[in-house]
Amino acid sequence: MQTVLMTRCSKSDLAALLGVSVLKVERWTAQGLPRGPDGFYTLSQALRWILRGHRIDVERKFLTGRLSQKELVSLLGLSRQAVAVWTRAGLPVGKNGYSLPRVVHWLHGHYRAAAQKEYECRLEAMRKKLCRNLAQCERFLAGGKVE
Repeated sequence: MQTVLMTRCSKSDLAALLGVSVLKVERWTAQGLPRGPDGFYTLSQALRWILRGHRIDVERKFLTGRLSQKELVSLLGLSRQAVAVWTRAGLPVGKNGYSLPRVVHWLHGHYRAAAQKEYECRLEAMRKKLCRNLAQCERFLAGGKVE
């Protein structure tokens, strides 16, 4: 594993390994992605730099609490269509994107309401079954025929 992490790669190799475009690697390089004097990247240094930058981005998003639809989709692991359906159902969105605390509050209420509805449906089904069973027991005790 150590040899893999110390592997030196070209710009195109790094892009292929990370699943991003060469243009993205060039942007990262302009933003400070460490590169050797020979123009090659050390995989471990590149990964460390990218993860540190991602963590900072996540922390900044958490502190500001504003997410784009794409970021919200990525964070929640959903499709854009699911977020769009939730937005039509009342998920709060402002001019600058989704407010993370408001999204969490809305999701909590949304799932609580859905769980309450499911609970009521199951409770009603159990009540109907209990009524049928009681009627059957009464017929049996009265000497009638049990179905």
